[in-house]
Amino acid sequence: MLEGALILVLTVVLVLVVAGGVVAVLALSRRSADEWKGVIKRESEEIAEEVKTHHSLPKRASSSPDGPVVPRTASLHSLLQNADSSNAYFDADRLPGIDRLETVTDRVSGRLDRGRRGSGSAHQGTAESAQS
Repeated sequence: MLEGALILVLTVVLVLVVAGGVVAVLALSRRSADEWKGVIKRESEEIAEEVKTHHSLPKRASSSPDGPVVPRTASLHSLLQNADSSNAYFDADRLPGIDRLETVTDRVSGRLDRGRRGSGSAHQGTAESAQS
């Protein structure tokens, strides 16, 4: 029992060390350790200054170009009234160029069918000549 727990703990520690090593190698291959120290110090100072002056995180912390997403409250009834009544399945017939895709698919299927029929008759011909 103790051996199993020890092996489990040792394996977890080994995986964490290897993962940390991979992250360190990837980070240091991009920038040196001194450059990372400067970047982290500069970023933390900018964030601290922004929090002191505006009491919020910087605008660049949000991933949206329009700024942060502001939540609003709504009732289920209002959501259902404003909802789209169509289903959520993807309709491929509305894609632009679907006709060209179908044409190409038909041509490829036709060639494959002809190839199968041609190779099938070739196999029959060789089987008949082997029987003679």
